[in-house]
Amino acid sequence: MRFVPIKTDEQQAVLSLHRVRQSFIKVRTAQANQIRGLLSEFGVVIPQGITHIARRLPEIIEKSDLPTRFRELLQRLYTHLILNDIYRNNLVPNGECLIPDSALDAYKDKRERGEGA
Repeated sequence: MRFVPIKTDEQQAVLSLHRVRQSFIKVRTAQANQIRGLLSEFGVVIPQGITHIARRLPEIIEKSDLPTRFRELLQRLYTHLILNDIYRNNLVPNGECLIPDSALDAYKDKRERGEGA
């Protein structure tokens, strides 16, 4: 049995931030796939990738041949996608890694010795 040292409050806070940030990414991916699926039902195909959706969705929303209700729905989904990105980016400023260098170095050392998973 491996014993793990008790984490400090600061370590727990950092781990929580990373966990929540990861959940924002998961929600964004699901939302993007949902948008792509809904659009495909109307014959509009967008390649995979969030950049394709961010680039194409505003022009698709403006298309007049899609039903008004559907365009309004797309606008709400697009707004949700943008807000999700804002929340994710503000959670961990500049995408910085909040794990201290000493902890990363210790992890790398363990991996090199074959002790880490």
